Amino acid sequence: MRQALSILATLWLLGGFACKEPPAEEANKIPITTSSEEALQDFLKGREASERLKDASQYYETAIAKDPEFALAHLFLGFARLTTQNRSAHLEQAAALSDQVSQGERLLILGLNVGGTDPAEQGQYLEELVQAYPQDERAHLYLGDFYHWFRQDTERAVEEYKKAIEIAPEYPPTYNAMGYAYRELGKYEEAEQAFAEYIELIPDEANPYDSYAELLMKLGRFDDSIKSYRKALSVDPEFTSSYIGIAANRMYQANYEEARAELGKMSEQSKIDEERQFALEQLVVTCVDEGDLEKALQVLDQHSALAEATRDPTELANSVTLRGDVLSEMGRYDEALVEYEKATKLVESADLLQGFKGLFMRGCRYRLSRLALMRDDLEQARAEADELLADAESVTDLQGIQRAHEVKGMIALHEKDFEGAIPELEQTDPGDPYAMFQLALAYQGKGNLERTREYCEKVANHNEIPTLRYARVRKDALEMLEAM
Repeated sequence: MRQALSILATLWLLGGFACKEPPAEEANKIPITTSSEEALQDFLKGREASERLKDASQYYETAIAKDPEFALAHLFLGFARLTTQNRSAHLEQAAALSDQVSQGERLLILGLNVGGTDPAEQGQYLEELVQAYPQDERAHLYLGDFYHWFRQDTERAVEEYKKAIEIAPEYPPTYNAMGYAYRELGKYEEAEQAFAEYIELIPDEANPYDSYAELLMKLGRFDDSIKSYRKALSVDPEFTSSYIGIAANRMYQANYEEARAELGKMSEQSKIDEERQFALEQLVVTCVDEGDLEKALQVLDQHSALAEATRDPTELANSVTLRGDVLSEMGRYDEALVEYEKATKLVESADLLQGFKGLFMRGCRYRLSRLALMRDDLEQARAEADELLADAESVTDLQGIQRAHEVKGMIALHEKDFEGAIPELEQTDPGDPYAMFQLALAYQGKGNLERTREYCEKVANHNEIPTLRYARVRKDALEMLEAM
């Protein structure tokens, strides 16, 4: 399983040692500051569980109960919690305690606390962390993940992962990260080798088989991928995320009923609401991919009810936003606008770190700009895109910057300015199939069929865990290829 979408998930991989008097061989590792030996042991149990991608929140909660000022336990619990509101509270507490711990821990907290830190500053903190602890494999892993997810500099990420492996060749998480990086670079043989080593190191854990299954899915080996996901579930029946992968394979095979059955199994076996919500979100994706948007709305009714049960405004805002996305695809623009405005108000009133609020609000502005474009209100679309770009650039939000250029490119497409659309769209995420499809349309408009086919094939063969954005364009790309 890919560890979330960014460096956030690398918190699961943190190691370290008590600050008091570490053994000589541990002196070059990031320390852990706590006043309680019992709290430390609970924390280390949580770390071990987290490295296996298991729920570790109970261990961190127990550690905090024994030492309320355990900064790293708050940090870890902030990311073990799946709701943004809970995450914000613990990340804020970790940041407040960062001046009471070692310099290494302070750099780590500031470097990974994305809820309140400019990404550019994050990179500086993580670079300092590596300089301070050049022999700590985890420090290199964190920095590699930063370059991978926040800077989309996958080549640089691989360099850091290699350094981590040189330091600790038997540390499993680095091989997982390396496998995904190589996959993204299209180096599939290297990715397969990385995942093979990951499996060899911890053959009795589910995640290595799950991660390898994602590579097989990417290669279009859907049946083999399903077998690897089944292997993960046989090792750990509670590793329910593997059902998401099986469902994705079934969707790519156009076996929608089987895909939905797998997602139903995940909902039945999941023990936490957040996992059930994710299963429902994937169910929405399968409905959109199949073209049944009315059914997607029905599923979102269930998603909203579950979100309301969590009493987390950000979860409800996410559900409302998804409804707006589906409504906009149906051409029900006024209703979509109501949903986006509702989501904005929910987040504005929520008790969240400003960084999280900013990320969500920029996402809403992106949607409003796209909606204005769909309604042929080009002036409003331009204004929203300009504001989005200025805001995103002010905090070095790479995704926000890319989405602003995406809208600007789509405005140019709308005006049949294909020459003007391409340079805008080339500033989007090169791995985003939705943006790639817009490039296909731009080259089609120019009459460049070779580049049109190139981008359509990339979209059609994306074959990763699907998102709603991907479901919006996948079938269109396939139809364009068939027509060429």
